[in-house]
This record gives sequence, C-alpha cells and structure tokens, in this order.
Amino acid sequence: MAVKIRYLSVVVPIASIDRSGEPGGFKGLLERDSEGRGKSFWHDDALFVEYGMHPDDIQMLVERWEALGLTSRIEVNGQRKWKDLCVVDYYEGPTLACDWLDYDTATHVAWKKGTTQENPAGPDHDGDPEPVFVPNDRAAQMASFITAPREKAPVEARPWWKFW
Repeated sequence: MAVKIRYLSVVVPIASIDRSGEPGGFKGLLERDSEGRGKSFWHDDALFVEYGMHPDDIQMLVERWEALGLTSRIEVNGQRKWKDLCVVDYYEGPTLACDWLDYDTATHVAWKKGTTQENPAGPDHDGDPEPVFVPNDRAAQMASFITAPREKAPVEARPWWKFW
C-alpha cells in the first residue's frame, strides 16, 4: 500500500509511533482521534500521514513527535536526513533525504521502501487537485511585511524553514 501526500505532509512509520511515547501507540492514537481519520490524517499498513498548509503547522507536528521521543533529523557524513519521520512536499517529495521512503512526484504518492505504491490511502476528499505552488523566493517577498520594522508592534522573524 501507499499514502497520498497533501500540501506539506508529515509521514511517520507506524513502527515509530508504536515505540514513541504516544499513549497506546498507533492503536491508542486511532482510538483517541477516530473523528480525524480521513480528514486530518490517514494511513496504510505501514505509514501514518498528517498534513498542513503552512510550514509553521508542520513545524508544530514535527516538534510534537520529537516531544514523544522520536528523532526527526540526523546528520550522516555532513548530510542532514530524516530519521523517525519525514516531511514531504506535495511537489518536490521529501524535503531532506529519507532512507525508508519512496515518492512519486507525478502521482504525489509515498510508500515505504520495499512495498508497493498501489491503492494509496488518502483523505476522504480530493480537495484541490493542484494546490497553488509559491516558490520560496516569492513567498519571502510576499512575507516581507512580517519582518519589516513597525513603529508600534515589531514582529519577530521566525525561521519557519528550520526543518528543511
């Protein structure tokens, strides 16, 4: 099996969830959030997917998994890569190298290496079939007002790309 990717997605192997601090492991997660299945998350037999539309949303998801004991990133021979979870971009695939995940940019489907990409699990709805893609340089230009000095209430620039 496989999983569909939407916007920015956090993909976590179910085996990682079971060894994390998630109460009850994967089964416990499903029991506590049965209403979210097919809406805020979906899964196949090996992978669990949560998604967000903004990098800050993804950062919060990654930090939540880290707080439960998973290691998001490691460095091997000077190269950063995903370890216990993987952030996957709808258009580009994994945002860092990920040894245990394959991704098809044409179908926007991810699967655990060694398995097939047939019958991908996904959300209950297809949503926007082609979400708007904003290149990083354009996004920075559009968000420049956030970091511009303000007279009354300065806004702190937050490095939302730190998980890349």
